[in-house]
Amino acid sequence: MHTDRGAVQVSGDLSAEWLGDLRRMIADFFALPGTAGTEALILDLRGVRECAPELRDELAQALLVCAEHDAGLRIVPSESVRRVLGAAA
Repeated sequence: MHTDRGAVQVSGDLSAEWLGDLRRMIADFFALPGTAGTEALILDLRGVRECAPELRDELAQALLVCAEHDAGLRIVPSESVRRVLGAAA
């Protein structure tokens, strides 16, 4: 996981243990200098191979964090992320 000019990029497996790190990275992004006025944070998950079902709830929390900063959240999913997001709650 790393941040890069308006984006948080994640690759590899995203297990439940890593979801807290994802939340911290999103919060830390908005603490970086120059992020005030960011219109949308891009969460690039194209490199995620497998992900925990809890990702769905974590992305809802990420949306709330972005809203606190008057920013949107754009998710760029991998196929495995699409499966989790498309699964019935």
